[in-house]
Order: sequence, then C-alpha cells, then structure tokens
Amino acid sequence: GVGAVICERDVDRARARDARLLAECGGVVKDTPRQDILPRLEAGLLATLDSPGRGQLFPQPRLAHGGQPAQLMDAVAGHGWRLVLGPRALAWPLTTPAGVTRVDVPEQDDVDGVLARWWTRTDACAAIVRPDHYVFAAPHSAADLEAAWADWRLQLPHFHPQETP
Repeated sequence: GVGAVICERDVDRARARDARLLAECGGVVKDTPRQDILPRLEAGLLATLDSPGRGQLFPQPRLAHGGQPAQLMDAVAGHGWRLVLGPRALAWPLTTPAGVTRVDVPEQDDVDGVLARWWTRTDACAAIVRPDHYVFAAPHSAADLEAAWADWRLQLPHFHPQETP
C-alpha cells in the first residue's frame, strides 16, 4: 500500500495525494523513519519472549567512535547477525556467539540519538538484529538476553555457534 502511494505516476493524482497528505498533517511535513512505517513481524524467526522491539525493523543510526567521523551502523558492523548493546547493557557479563558481530554503543557514539529514542520507546537495553535488519530479540535484562540466545540456538541449529568473550 505504501508503494502505491509513493509511486503514483499520474501527475494530477500525485498532486491530489500531496495536498491530502499535507492537510492531514496540518501543513507540516513530518519525517517518519522507515522502521515506523513497516509493520512489525509477528511470526517467523523471532525470540519466544515478546517485547515491544521484537519484530521491528532496527533503526540505522550514525555512529561515531574514537574520534572517527560518524558512519552508518551497517558500515561499522556489516550486514550479518549483530548484537547491539546500548549504554545500560555495556556492563552486562555476556558472551557473543561466533559469527555474530557485537556492536557496543555508548551514549556519546549515538550521534543523532536515534538509538537512544529506540531504547526508550521499546524499553530495551540490547537488540539481537537479524541480517535483514529485523529484531530477533530486544531484551531488557542480561537474563532476557541469555534466554534469547538459547532461543536463537534452538531456532538456528545449523549455525553451531561457539562462545567467545
């Protein structure tokens, strides 16, 4: 449905659409991140423990680290499985399975506050992000994260991860 709205080719219909959308938002164009447009996944490769962030498309924040220029998270962490840790999760004692990229994001590295808003909105402290950028699990505690990893191992037995500190 979103594609049909965006891809209108008839000029008169596109103008009518634009006028209607502007009227609906009071004449002020509001940016909406892509993850807020797409519905969250409710089934499939997701952790058993539900949470507000599970099944959402994970945001694409700009991250800065060690005085380096800010880059999109994909440029920093690649496109495979990722464990993204927010400021409250950085002290958790944990291991990361082999083949999963750990992305530590202290508050100062979240250049635009994109992740800070996501952590607040979802009440999560970490996220296990699938290669397609959807959130497998969005745990609030270290115990929830360990349960999510156990779930991940059951759902992906062919992955055979080995624990690494």
